[in-house]
Amino acid sequence: YPALRNCKIVYTTIGRDDELPENFRELLRIFEIDDDRLVRLERVTKLHDCYLADECFGAERSERWFTPEYREVIRYICQKCTDDRSATPSSSKIYLSRRAWRSGWVSGEFGEQYLERAFQGAGFEVVHPEQVPFREFVWKLQHATVVAATECSSSHNAVFMPKDTT
Repeated sequence: YPALRNCKIVYTTIGRDDELPENFRELLRIFEIDDDRLVRLERVTKLHDCYLADECFGAERSERWFTPEYREVIRYICQKCTDDRSATPSSSKIYLSRRAWRSGWVSGEFGEQYLERAFQGAGFEVVHPEQVPFREFVWKLQHATVVAATECSSSHNAVFMPKDTT
């Protein structure tokens, strides 16, 4: 991605002491963006040049759509995450749990431990996305045949799954 080669990446977080999660840093490294190019905005800042990503997905009349550029980024990420992980075993059935998730005043989901037990009993591997290195997480999604998640951000990871995954 040549457009990203020589630019700084500015970001902000919700909490004053929040740091970028390691999984997000790992995603940026896939695009050769190291920590030394990250600039955290902590106050109003004037930027010389600023490039914002355009809309890349949406929904109209119950149909979801993705731009070709977005599809290419996802394809690139999947390729980078599966190139060096072909020998790693993975479950064919995965449940994406939110029990380990923490953000400010919210932690986990109510009753998540019961869902985990139910899915484990049905032969699913319980995966806590925030505790798995990003590349390994995408590899798991690429090699699963069934992935279950609640209606939260975990389900958005479906973009990394092959089309024939349930």
